[in-house]
Amino acid sequence: MKPSDLDNRRRLGLFCVAALIAGGCAAMKPPPTGSSQIEHFQPEQKGTRASSTPLVIPPGPLEQALPDYPASALVDEVACVARILYHVERSGEARLVKLEWDVLPPDEHAAAFEEAIRTAMSGWSFTPAVRILGKQQEDGSIELERTPIPQAQHAFIRFRVEDGEAIVE
Repeated sequence: MKPSDLDNRRRLGLFCVAALIAGGCAAMKPPPTGSSQIEHFQPEQKGTRASSTPLVIPPGPLEQALPDYPASALVDEVACVARILYHVERSGEARLVKLEWDVLPPDEHAAAFEEAIRTAMSGWSFTPAVRILGKQQEDGSIELERTPIPQAQHAFIRFRVEDGEAIVE
């Protein structure tokens, strides 16, 4: 077997795993009772679901430090929970889209918590989400095309004080 044949088989194997994960084996029909699956297998045709359904791998965190608990709120032992929606861009940078409170901080401390979240997020970085699409080549081999894409993410950040110590999780 030539090295190029081995590379093509590996690519095809990776594509098949991706297609199975993405639900791309719809053309395989279960065989009638008592018969062989090989007789009834219909391979995917060029341009059908398995070769055109992308697999998306979500972003992976590289740097995602938690915010600091605002010192001004420590005296009042403020507890609150923020829900943030952010985009991980193609570059891997995180951009805050929306900040909501599941448990509100008191009005006099809300700005300090929001600033702590924005400051922490300015240092967040990720490997971007990647869309993988298999494209059948003229020679019958499958070429995997990987494209970084932006993707929305969300997170919860909980601020609390326990035994006089600020805890962020």
